[in-house]
Amino acid sequence: MDLPENKLADLIKDNEKAMWRPVNNHNITQFTQDDILRITKNHGTLIGKGGFGEVYQGVLDNGSLVAVKKYIQKNYNEGFAKELIVHSHINHKSVVRLLGYCAEENALMVVTEFISKGNLSELLHISRDPISLATRLSIAMECAEALNYMHSMYQPIIHGDIKPENILLDDELGAKLADFGISRLLSMDRTQYTKNVIGSIGYVDPEFILKGRINPKNDVCSFGVVLLELITRKRICENGICTDLTENFMKAFGKGKKVRDMLDSEIVNADRKILNKVGKLISDCLKMNFNERPDMKDVVQRLQMLTKSYYEQGKEKTTQWSLRGEQKINQDNITTSNSHSTLLYKVDCTQQKNDIPVLVFEFASKGSLDDILHGYNRTPLNLDVRLQIAAQTARGLAYMHSEITTTILHGDVRPDNILLSDDFVPKISGFGLSRLIAQDRQYTDEISGHTSYMDPVYMKTGLLTSKSDVFSFGIVLLELITRRKASSRDSTLFPKDFLDAYTNNEVIQVVDPEMAITENIELLYSITEIIAQCVNLDVDQRPEMTDVATHLYMLIRANHQSDQLLETQNINHDGNRIYTSNSTQNNSPILEKVNSVWVFKKEELKPILKNSNLIGKGAFADIYKGSIGGNDQPVAVKKPNSMGFLWIKEKTTDEINIQSRVIHENIPKLIGVCLEDDIPIMVFEFVSKGSLTDILHGSNMMPLNLDVRLQIAAQTAWGLAYMHSQITMKILHGDVRPDNILLSDDFVPKISGFGLS
Repeated sequence: MDLPENKLADLIKDNEKAMWRPVNNHNITQFTQDDILRITKNHGTLIGKGGFGEVYQGVLDNGSLVAVKKYIQKNYNEGFAKELIVHSHINHKSVVRLLGYCAEENALMVVTEFISKGNLSELLHISRDPISLATRLSIAMECAEALNYMHSMYQPIIHGDIKPENILLDDELGAKLADFGISRLLSMDRTQYTKNVIGSIGYVDPEFILKGRINPKNDVCSFGVVLLELITRKRICENGICTDLTENFMKAFGKGKKVRDMLDSEIVNADRKILNKVGKLISDCLKMNFNERPDMKDVVQRLQMLTKSYYEQGKEKTTQWSLRGEQKINQDNITTSNSHSTLLYKVDCTQQKNDIPVLVFEFASKGSLDDILHGYNRTPLNLDVRLQIAAQTARGLAYMHSEITTTILHGDVRPDNILLSDDFVPKISGFGLSRLIAQDRQYTDEISGHTSYMDPVYMKTGLLTSKSDVFSFGIVLLELITRRKASSRDSTLFPKDFLDAYTNNEVIQVVDPEMAITENIELLYSITEIIAQCVNLDVDQRPEMTDVATHLYMLIRANHQSDQLLETQNINHDGNRIYTSNSTQNNSPILEKVNSVWVFKKEELKPILKNSNLIGKGAFADIYKGSIGGNDQPVAVKKPNSMGFLWIKEKTTDEINIQSRVIHENIPKLIGVCLEDDIPIMVFEFVSKGSLTDILHGSNMMPLNLDVRLQIAAQTAWGLAYMHSQITMKILHGDVRPDNILLSDDFVPKISGFGLS
């Protein structure tokens, strides 16, 4: 008997109290049945059907496309609630995003983002489009990254049904894991064994079938089968009957025989070592001995190395093919006539036997901007680095448009075509769609390019002008500050959402939180003004690239100048932060910059600076615990002593400068400073468990299992990696030791002690 609607709601709410603490940065909406009927236009567009029910396409009020999964199974209320709870825990770029649900009587539905290219099974076995080894490795790596994310969570999630049908593909063949109907949140089920053995024939782990043992290695085995299907392009099962593909592969590999005859003909001539290593990875994933299989973290690392090796072979990095032969010649002509520091330098051009020219370029080591923003090489970027990338890219485009005799229109400006050196210097590449034009504008019947970044005026009318590149650059700049990936299915919504926020003065809502929290808000608004001008639908109202480049370099200078100012002034008692210019003592600046910190009066700190509140004493500073202004949240106040006055003053200044620049979950937050004494007093968040030394060796010594120790080490490493790579000038800590690693109640490490940094 089905649970009544209110019982189902209670089940979700009960689980929500204990378990459903979504890490998503978006809300999950509860829809009514009437909402679903409106969204799907009375279930008008059926896009999928299976034993569970039906999937319909829908459109939300904001214009976003969604998929609505309607369940027809009876007695599924509890399973439905569990599926929602599991899916709500996951927030990863390679997992289909959960947007909402409907839980009314006889109307169980899940609403997710719409993924446009269907599933991997359709790509492999229905479509006959060629698939490069690079694409196959990328799909595999994105799936592996998502599974590793799920397995590494505090409450590990086992997907349980990894197969090509449950791997969806977006417009750029990016992989998204879907269907959490039989997934398990391990701490929810509180068991490692089950009699309810379910899964997809051919993909389910034999160990799970035999023993009912639930473990992340179940997914590893299923992933190995999918990887085998990816490189062979052969079905594992036909009409519900398993083929001998997996068994034949394992026999051949186990006997040391070559498996090249089993590979898809499209990749059989790829680098032999790489193919052999892929085969070895598959073999390891499919091992019957549970403990001999790698975990998904190992799988990700091996795929990353294989991908890196593939590109280092020079088979793709030296060649940029276009769909039309004349564009290859076009690229040769254009790169020959260009010489600029932000344009990818062409080293050579050779002719192959089939008369197809091969262009050889300098190698940009960090990959593309797309990789850095969204891909496996995703890297934290502060505002200054993003501005430098944008400004130098704009300068390169400006050079193409105006600094040579014949104007060159790039025609395909997007993050994939902006490569980055080790120092994040951008190099514009991808000239396959570029055109040489003698006049300011011209019309063409041949519309080509990536629709997500293409000028809508050019797309509609064929009008080709340098302002077409300006529009595309505006979308790239928008991606840079939002870290949101444009895709063709929402290519109009992406700038529209931004422009709506811009018009309503709510831009901070769409900016990447990594910058919105820590960076200069005024500068962010200035950048958004540039974007709004670039994506103007009136071509003549768009700026020239020279103007865009000039404006961006002015913002860089303004950002650097603000680093020389201490924006200090007392805060009023309503909690509002206000600023003044430099505070100086003895005619020398105390601070270069205080970024997003409060400035306290000494009178406010006086109640804390008592011996009864002293919790730590060092050679150069005393630490006090207390609270400020009636706030219950405890803080730690670090008051330097006068010993070695000049040296301490200098080091305290350095510490404040550095702490005000770094905002990271594994670094204690600098809440504020007091500048009334010769040496500033610092106010930090309070970290409750003391230092790692206390936990390991001191009076607070306690048992630590391997998992906790690894978490402390890994998160400390992540904090140091942030310091080394997230900002333009690397910060070296200089004093990493257990005393300077503080621990929260949950054993989250916080790196402190920046006096020697």
